[in-house]
Amino acid sequence: MKRRFGLVVVMLLLVGCGDASTSKVKESVSPKTFKVAIDNSVHEASGEFNNYKVVVYTNGEVDDKPSQSSKAIYGKINGKNTASLLTINSNYSDGDVFKVKVYKDGKLVGESNEKVLTGDTLEFSSIEI
Repeated sequence: MKRRFGLVVVMLLLVGCGDASTSKVKESVSPKTFKVAIDNSVHEASGEFNNYKVVVYTNGEVDDKPSQSSKAIYGKINGKNTASLLTINSNYSDGDVFKVKVYKDGKLVGESNEKVLTGDTLEFSSIEI
């Protein structure tokens, strides 16, 4: 009886193992991971705007090294243009996804839709709070 149980356990372990390329469950469960973007001097890409803290998030990856230039992130918050408030490291690539989040007293009060970077500027969707 013990032998048969051990054989079943081994078979289950072998069947359950596999790489991510063959596992459909892993693909559908894996969410996009966003983290705070960095600017060209390797600081958090954020700023103050009309008593709100505005932070840029991305799924992109760059080295923690300063870049020679920056890329602009702009849009409207409560109908007012942020102009050149937000910049990101120029080493982010076309195809990286960004979103902007707005905080008041440490609490999230609004966020933009996800936008794909193409070129040197990215306009985020209007945020109404």
